[in-house]
Amino acid sequence: MVPRDVIDEIRNRVDIVRLIGEAVPLKKSGRNYLGICPFHKEKSPSFNVSEQKQLYHCFGCAEGGTVITFLMKFHRLNFPEALERLASVAGVDLSKYKGNTAESAARQEERKRLLRIVSYARDVYHRSFTEAENAEGARTYASSRGISFAAAKRLRLGYAPEGWDTLVRALERDRQSLEEALLAGVIGKRQSSKGYFDLFRNRLLFPISDPQGQTVGFGGRILGKDPRGDALAPKYLNSPQTPIFDKGRLLYGIHEASESIRAEKKAIVVEGYMDQVALVEAGISNVVATLGTALTFAHARLLRQYADEVIVLFDGDTAGLKASRRSIRPLLSEGVKAFVGILPEGVDPDVFVRKNGKEALANLIREAAPILDFFIERFYQGAANLQEKAAAIEELAGTIKETNSVYLKEALIDEAAKKTGLDREILRGERRMAVPAPQRSTVPAKPISPSPRAQKEELILLRLAAEVGKARERFVAESVLSMLSSPELGETAQRWLAKVSELEGSDNPAAQWVDSWDDEETRPLLAGAFLEGIDVDADWERVWNDCLRKVIRRAISKLTQQIPSAERAAESGVGMNDVRMDELNRKIFELKQMEQAVNRPPRIETATQGRL
Repeated sequence: MVPRDVIDEIRNRVDIVRLIGEAVPLKKSGRNYLGICPFHKEKSPSFNVSEQKQLYHCFGCAEGGTVITFLMKFHRLNFPEALERLASVAGVDLSKYKGNTAESAARQEERKRLLRIVSYARDVYHRSFTEAENAEGARTYASSRGISFAAAKRLRLGYAPEGWDTLVRALERDRQSLEEALLAGVIGKRQSSKGYFDLFRNRLLFPISDPQGQTVGFGGRILGKDPRGDALAPKYLNSPQTPIFDKGRLLYGIHEASESIRAEKKAIVVEGYMDQVALVEAGISNVVATLGTALTFAHARLLRQYADEVIVLFDGDTAGLKASRRSIRPLLSEGVKAFVGILPEGVDPDVFVRKNGKEALANLIREAAPILDFFIERFYQGAANLQEKAAAIEELAGTIKETNSVYLKEALIDEAAKKTGLDREILRGERRMAVPAPQRSTVPAKPISPSPRAQKEELILLRLAAEVGKARERFVAESVLSMLSSPELGETAQRWLAKVSELEGSDNPAAQWVDSWDDEETRPLLAGAFLEGIDVDADWERVWNDCLRKVIRRAISKLTQQIPSAERAAESGVGMNDVRMDELNRKIFELKQMEQAVNRPPRIETATQGRL
C-alpha cells in the first residue's frame, strides 16, 4: 500500500541499465543497450534497455516493462518484495508504510469506505433488477440462461439501466461521496465537462466478492444494443482496477464455493461467471471462474489454499485451448495438482451442462487429463511442425525452471523425461536441444506476433496518444477505442488514457505510463511500443496514419466476417436481424469512409484554385 508517488520516486532513483546489467551483460547500441534475453533462449541479442525511458523490452519473446517488472520476473518476486529491494537500492525508507502506522490505519479506513460504496451500488442495482419495470428484459434474459429468480436473488444480480446517471443520482440523493464512488470503480468522471456518469449501463450485473465474501466489484453482461450505439462495445465489462478490485487475484464465486471445494478437496475453474452460475444451478457447487483474464500465479496460489486438485474446464474452441495452455505454467509452477477437461469444440460449460446434464459433465470431469499429460500430448506430440515442437519444449523447460519446490521440480523433470524421451538437462534448461538448421530461405523470418488481444499498430497509436497532444485529440475524434482488436484492450486503454494526462511533465513519463497500464498480459507489448525507433517530433502524423489504416482495415475485416451469419439470420424473417444487418453495413461504410480520409493526401491551396 505504498503511495504511487513514492513508487515513482523509487523507480526514478534506480538506474535501470545498471540494475539489469548486474544480471544481463549489456552493450551500448545507439541510444539503447543490447543483450541476450534472460527470459528465452537466443543466440543473437534482441533484449533492449532504454536508459532515457527507463524501460526494457525483448523483441524476440515480447517480455518487457520497467525495473520493477524485471525484478519480479527475473528473481520471481512479488510486487512488495520487488519494491522493498528497489527501495533499499534507492535509499527510500518504506518502514512508515508497514505495520500499525497512521498511514496503514488510514488505508484500512479507506478500504472500508470503498467497500461500503460498492455494497451500496450492489443494493441499488439489485433492487432495480427485482423491482423495476424497465428491468423486465434483464429478468427475461437471466431466465433464458437458466438462472431462476430465486438464484438471482441469492446471487444479488443487478440491472444497470440504459441511462447515463441512474447510480450517480442515487448516490447524490443519499449523500454518498462521488469521489469515493469514482475510486471504488462504480462511476466514471466526464472528460469533456464537469460531473460523473454510470460506468455500467444496460447490463445484467454480477456482484464479485473477495474470498471473505465482501463485494468488491461487478461484472456486467450487455443486454441488447449498446446505449452508445457502438457495434463493437464489449459484451462483458468488469470493474476497473481499484484499491479493492484486482481481477488477476480474484475468482468469481470463491467465497460461496469455498466450503464445497474444501469438502471435495477439488476446485473446477471455468472462464466466465455465466459458466460458473450454470454449473452451480446444475448442482455442481465447487466451481469458480476467472474474470476475463488468463489464470494467473496469484489465482494458482489462491486455489492451492482451498483444494488438493484443480480441474480447468475452458471452452472447446481455439481461444479456450489457448486459455488452457496459459493456465499450465502457473498451476505447475505453484505445485498445484491440476487436470484439464476437454469440452467438444465450440461448446462452453454453460451450454454443455444445460444440454447434457450434470452427470455428463461429471463424467467429463472424471476423465480430465493430468495437466502435464495434456500439455505434452496436445502441444508437444501433437505439434504440427518442428518449430512448434521446439517451442513446446522451451515452454515446458521454462515452467519447470520457475517451479519453487526443488522436490516438485525433480518430479516434473522425471515425469516429463519419461513421457517425451527428452534429456533431463534439456528439461532442466541447462542444455539446448540440437535442432536441425532449417533450409535457407529468401523469405524473412516471421517476428514474434503480439498477443491477439493487442496488435502492434494499436499499441503504437496508444504510445503516440500519450506523447503527442494532437494525437490524443485524434484518438478521441476518430473513435480509435471502438476499433481496437478486443473489448478487454479497449477497456484497459480507456482507463489508461484517463491517467496519461495526470503524468505529463513528470520524470521518466514512459516508465510511469507503462507501469500505469493495468493489464499484465499486454504491458510488455506496450513497453515494446515505447521502444520502437520513432522520431515522434518529426514523424508522428505519418506513423499515426500508417497504423490507423491497418487498424481500420482489421476492424472492417472483423465486421465483414459477421455478414454471412447476419444475412442467414435476416433471411429467417426476424426484424431485429434486419436491424443488425443495417448496423453492420453502416459501420463498415463509416470505416471505409474513414480509411479514404486517412489515405487522402492533405489539400494544398493554390492561386489557381479560386478560378476553377
